Amino acid sequence: MHFHTTENPAYNIMESYAPLIALPPELWDHVIGELSSDPPSLRACGLTQRTWVSSTRRHLFKEIELKGSADCRRFRDILLLSAALGTGIAQHVCDITLSKIRLRLGFSADSVTTDVPLLEEILSSLPNVICLRLDDVDVSYAPARPSTRVHGYPDKPLQSLFTLPRLQTLYLVALVFNSPFDTMMLLAAFPQASSLHLRFCVHMDGAPMHWPPQLPENEETDQLMCIRELTVAAMTETACVMSALRQPPFSCALRKLQWSQFSTDDEDSLLLDIVQEVEGTLEELEIHCAAGSELFEKMDLSNHRHLISLRVAAMRMMDTEPIEFHPSFPTFLSRTPISLRALHLPISLALSRTDGIVPWSIVDWTKCDEALRFVHSRNPLLVAYLRLYFGLRQDGRLPETVQPLTSRFSSALRAGVRVRLVVGGYIPGPGGSVPEEQFWL
Repeated sequence: MHFHTTENPAYNIMESYAPLIALPPELWDHVIGELSSDPPSLRACGLTQRTWVSSTRRHLFKEIELKGSADCRRFRDILLLSAALGTGIAQHVCDITLSKIRLRLGFSADSVTTDVPLLEEILSSLPNVICLRLDDVDVSYAPARPSTRVHGYPDKPLQSLFTLPRLQTLYLVALVFNSPFDTMMLLAAFPQASSLHLRFCVHMDGAPMHWPPQLPENEETDQLMCIRELTVAAMTETACVMSALRQPPFSCALRKLQWSQFSTDDEDSLLLDIVQEVEGTLEELEIHCAAGSELFEKMDLSNHRHLISLRVAAMRMMDTEPIEFHPSFPTFLSRTPISLRALHLPISLALSRTDGIVPWSIVDWTKCDEALRFVHSRNPLLVAYLRLYFGLRQDGRLPETVQPLTSRFSSALRAGVRVRLVVGGYIPGPGGSVPEEQFWL
């Protein structure tokens, strides 16, 4: 949400004349909370009752988006005015998105070449920022002198970029880096973050990188960045970046891993290695891969004693390609641990254009039925969540799915397996999405 404010000198004067309505504060908080996604109404409430001011500020300034240098300067002025008036909006900012700004590191620290000084002035005044999103940001480093290069990469000290003492979550979205080295330098600038989300990050130079920089101050650093949550989606040079994330000053003790890559042998091997390394800590695993991936044949999760949630989303390389699971998929399901409590299987399908028939041949249902019954015999608390999302014809009618799936899971259902089915779809063109329907099989 873009930032909005009513901070001006007349604000306190207007609120002093508002009538007082005697209701408990917790009721005001509940009412204001219902308006949390309606900024105009929140601003109106903030000008109506003194007792509403704190609650409205908490929602208005919780999430801030700054797009470009001009937005940053305006928000800095708002923070300065708020500090002068004692209204304290800075303490309410918890989630901030920066886009279209310049993170040019190693350049002279002036507003002509980089936005870093301006951003530090803003962020250092926000003590409660938990989540930082860098979306479509210009990230670059000053060219190093030839004498400072090791194997073609500059030897630079690791240092924090901004003063964000409570930062937990860092998103890098739609960023272009010169090399994987530059990605690691940026990540190392946020040692306090434990949740990393790397989406659509592109590297122009795929050469092997030298990591970490071999400077004395880096060898003696005690700022280890312990990664507990990791998302990797549509990123180039994945193997290179992941190799560096498993070296100091980083350490991986993943509780949650989301992996979204089109299946290749290299990516499969990398994912298998990572999943095995975090066998003792992983609690949630989400995999987006091609339905026919051989990953299902290779992955064994039976020893992941802390894994409670598994989500496997089948993707197609092309929209016209039919989804057909690898024959080893039922075996993969049977190799889940007894700790598992939720199994999520979202599947996108396209109906026949002529007769609307559902392509049920996507998987060997008999073997899946047997696999679920086997898992239930070891783990009766498991719930399977099956979501079918259809590309519909122009009439927008969802196909009958309850009875066909009930017959296909007959053995598992008789054994007591709980299956939650969600059915939805979309109509190509201006039709849009069709409301979802939910059932218990």
